Amino acid sequence: MIDKKATTNISSMQDQIKELQNLLTIATNKNEQLIKILEKIPQPSQSLNSKGKILNVNEKWCDELGYKKEEIIGRQFKDFLTSQTEQTYFNQFPNLIKNGHVSGVEFDMLHKNGNKITVSLDGVIINDDNGQMLYTSCIFTNITEQKKILNNLHNSKEKFRSLYENSPDMYISVSSEDSKILLCNETFLRKTGFTRDEIIGKSVFDLYDENAINDARKAFEQFITTGNVLDIPLILKKKDGSKINVDLNVSAVRDSNGKILYSISSYRDMTELKIAQEEIKLLNERMKRALFGNNDGIWDLNMLDNSVYFSPKWKEMIGYEDHELPNLYEIWENRVHPNDIANAKECIQDHIDAKTEYFEAIYRFKHKNNSWIWIQSRGKATYDQDGSPIKMTGTHHDITKQKLLELEIKKSHEKLQKLTENVPGAIYQYRLYTNGNSGFTYLSKSMKNVYDVSPEDALKDSRAILSYTHPDDKEIFELSILKSIETMEEWNLEYRVNLPKKGLRWIHVKSTPEKLSDGSILWSGILDDITEQKKKDKLIYEQSKLAAMGEMIGNIAHQWRQPLSIISTGATGMQLQKKYGLLTDELFDKTCIDINNNAQYLSRTIEDFKNFIRNDRIKVTFNLSENINSFLELVKGSIKNNNINLVLDLNDSIIIDGYPNELIQCLINIFNNAKDALKEKEITDKFIFISTSIKNDKVFIKIKDNAGGILPETLPRIFEPYFTTKNKSKGTGLGLSITYSLIVDGMQGSVKANNISYAHHNKEYLGAELSVKLPIS
Repeated sequence: MIDKKATTNISSMQDQIKELQNLLTIATNKNEQLIKILEKIPQPSQSLNSKGKILNVNEKWCDELGYKKEEIIGRQFKDFLTSQTEQTYFNQFPNLIKNGHVSGVEFDMLHKNGNKITVSLDGVIINDDNGQMLYTSCIFTNITEQKKILNNLHNSKEKFRSLYENSPDMYISVSSEDSKILLCNETFLRKTGFTRDEIIGKSVFDLYDENAINDARKAFEQFITTGNVLDIPLILKKKDGSKINVDLNVSAVRDSNGKILYSISSYRDMTELKIAQEEIKLLNERMKRALFGNNDGIWDLNMLDNSVYFSPKWKEMIGYEDHELPNLYEIWENRVHPNDIANAKECIQDHIDAKTEYFEAIYRFKHKNNSWIWIQSRGKATYDQDGSPIKMTGTHHDITKQKLLELEIKKSHEKLQKLTENVPGAIYQYRLYTNGNSGFTYLSKSMKNVYDVSPEDALKDSRAILSYTHPDDKEIFELSILKSIETMEEWNLEYRVNLPKKGLRWIHVKSTPEKLSDGSILWSGILDDITEQKKKDKLIYEQSKLAAMGEMIGNIAHQWRQPLSIISTGATGMQLQKKYGLLTDELFDKTCIDINNNAQYLSRTIEDFKNFIRNDRIKVTFNLSENINSFLELVKGSIKNNNINLVLDLNDSIIIDGYPNELIQCLINIFNNAKDALKEKEITDKFIFISTSIKNDKVFIKIKDNAGGILPETLPRIFEPYFTTKNKSKGTGLGLSITYSLIVDGMQGSVKANNISYAHHNKEYLGAELSVKLPIS
């Protein structure tokens, strides 16, 4: 049984050779195609004349026998045969001439190195149109290994069994009578997971997946009828329930009478091939979607004859139907903008010369409507074995919108550049890296006007700029930056610098921090020289202070009348009492105490006024309630003269860092506005409420009145310089503006105004409330 199986394998190999022979026979009247086929086929091929001289061989022939083609052409075919095989050649060659073909003739040929090669040869006669022989065309198959295998099989059952059992294909033998399995190899058991006992005697149909049963039965019927089954795709069912895609081939083993006894069935595992085929199918679908689903046009240029293909989408991009434009190279060449064609061709040539990995060019392309669209073209060349370009394939991508956007961005950038160059102050970006390094990343040209340093020098090294900071302002400069880093809040600071040429200058910096993905911090903002503005502010401040001083002097004069009257009356009274003997020791002591108390009151008033008019600006730590009481002493006369009821709700424990005199100035300005509003509205019961509190680490000072509030159209403008609703003789419009500047810029606080309704002693009131927010000490 095993010997017959081996014979069947050899027969199968011969069947494959016959298929090649059939191809050869079909091509006998197509000489040019035949030569190409024979040159490319995987079997050695040769052409002989009627005398047996070799006219041509293919590369496979040379590879098989180890010769170069020039060593073979013109020699007799018999020169390459062993002496034992020459007689076979002398017998078969006349048969080839006579019958027009031979098939399956075995020869022993000599390799150049002296080794013997056994081949199976098939040949046909090639005739001209008149039926005259031109030459013989033969192919042969190296069957040396097959012969060795066959000999080994005949000589050793164990060797055959090893080949059978360990074949990469699965083998079983099936009874023709009852379809039961008689034999299987180890490969079958290993791949299906069954044991031999589980397989032998089982119906072959139990092996198949339910979706393959019908095809399996048809294959069995074909085996019973013909004795052969070739390449039937089926699905085997493994022991664990999983599936194996296989190709079934069946040969019959017959008795001496030709009756089919059993099959030799081979299953070739096609699972990996199926997966590969599915992957290839998926890749092809993806490629198709990529090429035709992304709105790109496809072009394909044959560089041998300059023929070209343009896809319908390629033509659609420029406004044409597919049939409207011929596929000609000149169509592309004539539509590229004259100013772009040279660069496009240069890019193509650079790619052909292997200077670039692929071709890419951007150019303007003429549309059917005579407009120009922007195209990004990409492609890659294919080369032959000699390295010569034979083909280039690529895409056209319409980037008109992108180009127009780029142009708009460019214009906007130019406008922004002009804007940054002309705005007052220097626009900048400053970056603090995670490793502690820092520096400017952008500076406008105005940096030269602000810091007297060129942007280029500042970008290279920012340390010089930082070193110009005034010694007295370095601490607040550094602390304000640290606060911005910790809170990621706006960096807003006024500080002094000592510049090499300009000397002492005031700088205002205002920027917003941004945390970048790498952990670094980027500030974007503006630096401005505010020295002149500071001078104006100081002048305005002094003017406002003088105005406040004038009013306070009037208040003080009014406040001093009563104490001076008491002092004068007490002194003259004692003189008269002494003259008439009425001055007792008790009355003298009491009068002296009254005179001293009122003199002390006058002294305190002078001290408060002197503190207020001092110009020294020193940041100190002070108690807020004490500061408010000092302010109230200065306006005490005004409160009394205008019959204002003062309601205090002060937190006496609040301590702040700042400028006490400037805060008093702010409180006086706010008080005066409330007082004037109460007078103007002729309110009978005048109230001013002052409260202090702490919330979220911020100090709040709130001052409200009951004067009916501020007009809605006026409210947004009350902090503007020189804005006033009073008669010019009564107001300058500077008070609240200075208050805003001192609190926001000088104390890093905030101030806002709004109208408020509230109740006091069960009575409803409407008035304006100004709220000051300051940092806590």
